[in-house]
Amino acid sequence: MNLLSDIKAAVRYVFSRKGLLSLALVNMFFSFFIGGFIAVDTGESETRICAALILIPFLLLSLLADELVSLVVLCRVKSDESSTPFSMGWKYLGRYIAQTMLLSVAFVAAVVSSVLLSVVIASFSKLLAVFFISPVFCAIFYLSIRLALGPSIIVLADMGVMESLSESWRVTRGRMMYLAGAAIILALVSSVISISDSALTLVFKALGILILKKLFINPAAGFLTGLLSIIFTVFLARFYLQAAAAEKAGGKAAK
Repeated sequence: MNLLSDIKAAVRYVFSRKGLLSLALVNMFFSFFIGGFIAVDTGESETRICAALILIPFLLLSLLADELVSLVVLCRVKSDESSTPFSMGWKYLGRYIAQTMLLSVAFVAAVVSSVLLSVVIASFSKLLAVFFISPVFCAIFYLSIRLALGPSIIVLADMGVMESLSESWRVTRGRMMYLAGAAIILALVSSVISISDSALTLVFKALGILILKKLFINPAAGFLTGLLSIIFTVFLARFYLQAAAAEKAGGKAAK
């Protein structure tokens, strides 16, 4: 497998299907709404607290929308690769959301507990805290890569929550560096978008028109971030299909 060629193939796949490309507008919508909401200066601290409480459910809705977009993308990939009707994708919704919540809670809990423990250790020795937290985050990154195919497998192979995680662990064996490279490229591109957004914030703030940045630049950044997420979802799905096809072909050759 050639990493850059496979990423380019995923990009071409997304841009050749207008339906997938338009899904990035979902992220753009939430960025526009949240950016506009935050841009409003209420003045009163009590009002700001109330506004923040109102915004929290919308942020959660945004996260749910992101997961639904990924599910739709996977259903489209499966529909293209097999005769499965696209409308059948909703039967995976429960398992998909359950696994996403399970992994999110597990990784957030691991990160938060590790950070808190490192803070405690740092009170005795900062060097010891560094030696503690570094391998912990490496382990979390390793696990996130090994389990990254779980959501894709739920849809593409019609497996259960735990079964798909086990399958992801099996399929990614020996392919860690390939997937880690893809994740690093994703992080680098995402960082470029984030840094550009921050730089534009300073420019618009200096010009005294920060609200325009929040209402127009934020949605553009949201669109690019959503598009990046869709491309990575397609990349992982195609990776699993290729790996499964190679294993199937290998099994037939062995017989």
